[in-house]
Amino acid sequence: MKKHWYNVVELHFFGREHMRKLLIFLLAVSLLSVGMAQKWPAQLRFVSGPSGGTWFALGGTLAGVWTESVIPTTSGTGGGTANILTISRGQADIGLSTVSVFNAAIKGIDPFKEPVKGTVLFANLYRQYAYFIMRKDYATKNGVKTL
Repeated sequence: MKKHWYNVVELHFFGREHMRKLLIFLLAVSLLSVGMAQKWPAQLRFVSGPSGGTWFALGGTLAGVWTESVIPTTSGTGGGTANILTISRGQADIGLSTVSVFNAAIKGIDPFKEPVKGTVLFANLYRQYAYFIMRKDYATKNGVKTL
């Protein structure tokens, strides 16, 4: 059986249900672009994550799909915090981040020195959980059982 890009992405990043949602999202973007083709730039600049990470691979895959189906798209490295700043400065058009980092950005909470303007939430690609972890001996010593 021939390996397709969507089999690799499905296996490593999402699972079947999430992959189906992603493909529907991509189809919706494609359909919207047909109706708005006159308003699109010649190229879309997309920022993802650090080289070698999950977002980097996902960004390269999405850029490839968009280039084949919708609009020529470049994929650059970045990260959740850097991507917000890069987009707000007009150096990229779209990128990946997390809701917690985006919330800090629009409120000007550390690591952002002031509220970041010029960015908006566009889409949720997949559910991402974050956990606080600590050393067991620290929790025991300080009586931490739960938050």
